[in-house]
Amino acid sequence: MKPHKKSKKLKKENTYFDSLTGVRTIAAHMVLFHHLIYDKYLHVPLAHLYNGFTIFFVLSGFLITFHNYKPVVQNQFSSRKYFLKRFARIYPVYLLFLIIHVLLRKDQNYDFSFWFMNLTLIKGWSAKYIYSGIGQAWTLTMEETFYAIAPLLFLFLRRVKIWMMMILSLLLGLAHYFLGRMYPNPHFFMDFYSITQTGFFFMFLPFAFGISAALVVVGQPSIWANILSRSKKITDLGFYGLIGSLIFIEYFKPFSAPFWHYSIYQSAATLFLVPLSTSLLFIGLCKENSFLKRFLSRPSMVLLGKASYVLYLIQLGPVATYLAKTINVSNGLFNIFIYILALNFLSIVIYKFFEESIAKQIRQFL
Repeated sequence: MKPHKKSKKLKKENTYFDSLTGVRTIAAHMVLFHHLIYDKYLHVPLAHLYNGFTIFFVLSGFLITFHNYKPVVQNQFSSRKYFLKRFARIYPVYLLFLIIHVLLRKDQNYDFSFWFMNLTLIKGWSAKYIYSGIGQAWTLTMEETFYAIAPLLFLFLRRVKIWMMMILSLLLGLAHYFLGRMYPNPHFFMDFYSITQTGFFFMFLPFAFGISAALVVVGQPSIWANILSRSKKITDLGFYGLIGSLIFIEYFKPFSAPFWHYSIYQSAATLFLVPLSTSLLFIGLCKENSFLKRFLSRPSMVLLGKASYVLYLIQLGPVATYLAKTINVSNGLFNIFIYILALNFLSIVIYKFFEESIAKQIRQFL
């Protein structure tokens, strides 16, 4: 019986990657620094750290595939268990901060449409409501949409290659854009570069790269898997590729426009270069032992990673505004450092005493 118990333990350990939780810490802080730069609290030439959300999308594609691909294709998938886990992961904390936002912000119109778009988390499909409520939560629309279709995608993957799905998604993204141009509507995105950064059909590409990486890790045969099996530096390739992609985006930003505006090069990098590099990084972190893996797996990085969802939700809005004013963020780097520490401390407290507790209660129904 002892060897049997040991093998079960090893199997359980191999389904959780501390280093990928540590990646959440980096991605959430990339977005936080982007907002600090955007709001002119930090004066550094790094305008496009918003690509932290691209890393989150790749990570979601990777983890959802890693944990659910085989159960789906082997007819062992429980939709009830799957969607209850997704609900526990996203909704309780989001609802908490949406209520706080509504209670503290009296300058917005909280009509039926606002509540419908925000409570259902479909606001990211609407150009009118995408930044309403918790502005940055538009990415949860992308997550929610992917969660909903992922099991179906896994079934299609038995007959259709992932690159075919990516091409189809790009075509649907273009159709979505031209539909808005032909039939103007406040819910349609009229700017091409904006829709490539926030529209689901375009944003599906980072999820797809995550799916591809997970298929390599779970051992699905492919040309990509054969090529990577001969490489011993996948982590380095992904890490330096990611750094290079971010530099590329900064270099090709349009000089005649404000720094947050997009160019076709930026869109291409966000949709292809950053996700490709990130997916290689994830494969390396799962298969190789490296300094970066050990760093990201440190208990402090893992804890911050677990609390990163809360950090992501509070880094904009009334809570962040109150902290910024109290700490006087505009008064130098030391105050910014204290502000970041305060946000992280608050995130950990809310994670420990609310998010983790609520999630455990919901999972009792599994």
